Amino acid sequence: IVISGAATWYCLIEGTKVRLANGTYKRIENIRYDDLLTVYDHENGGITYEYPVWIEKETKVNHYQKTTFSDGTILNTFGDHGLFSMDLLKYVSVQDKNNFSIGTNIAKIKEDGSIEVIKVTNIEIIKKETSYYNVSSTRFHNIIAENLLTTDGSITSSNVFSFNNDITWSKERDDYLKTNDLFIYEKFQIVFPQFPFPEHIFRGYRME
Repeated sequence: IVISGAATWYCLIEGTKVRLANGTYKRIENIRYDDLLTVYDHENGGITYEYPVWIEKETKVNHYQKTTFSDGTILNTFGDHGLFSMDLLKYVSVQDKNNFSIGTNIAKIKEDGSIEVIKVTNIEIIKKETSYYNVSSTRFHNIIAENLLTTDGSITSSNVFSFNNDITWSKERDDYLKTNDLFIYEKFQIVFPQFPFPEHIFRGYRME
């Protein structure tokens, strides 16, 4: 069974290589729900493996943003896709001109899970018809695309808690979880009726 939908405006352009758990790479347009992905573990540091919880269906656009980095890496995006800024220690949108520009230091994840810092060296808009897609992983809401730590454009949810230098969640998260009740799905539906998330998305993203 393949379930997909169109709901976002922050995605990766076709051809973007996504790292799988076995160390190989697969083009984003070919990712399926039974593909075990390499993701970054914000609880323990380093890499771990999760399945997709959401796959965006193909959508056509007439332009995209091409970002080039100091080591030659290129990432093609559409809309407010998120990368991890080592300057601010949080996810930032590639369209946020105040926090993402030439010289911004971004996290690149090596195969052993260690962090390499690379700089943005060029940003340009390519006027060409293409397709975009989005893939979100279970639990950590990130994927490794072109070896960069990426999340979708919902960077607010990715930045709910602050991060340490090793991109783990800070003590702030532990303190919060010890002193606050978590939202159950039924309560979430009542308090936030404007966000009609299916229960599997709610639980997959650990939105509680």
